[in-house]
Amino acid sequence: MNNEELVDEYKPWGLDLNPFCMLMYISIFIGGPILTLIMWLTNREKNPYLDQHGKNIFNWILSCIIYSFGCIILMFILIGFLLWFALIVSLLVLLLV
Repeated sequence: MNNEELVDEYKPWGLDLNPFCMLMYISIFIGGPILTLIMWLTNREKNPYLDQHGKNIFNWILSCIIYSFGCIILMFILIGFLLWFALIVSLLVLLLV
């Protein structure tokens, strides 16, 4: 078998690639970043598609953490509460899109 055929036939955790990638995104809210990290680390070397999605998810998680710290600091001048609300709404919208 060719290496490309193995990548195409690979089913992480018994799922097709697209449902597994969607589950990686949703697992942020179900199991936190730890479950997402486990899902990504166990499959990243077997498929470049999954590796790219895992990198995007962790970029998103780190960005959310940085924005949250910025909102917490700005809460002392009261604008942080509005930014925190906007951050949460935007995260939910981006997750669903």
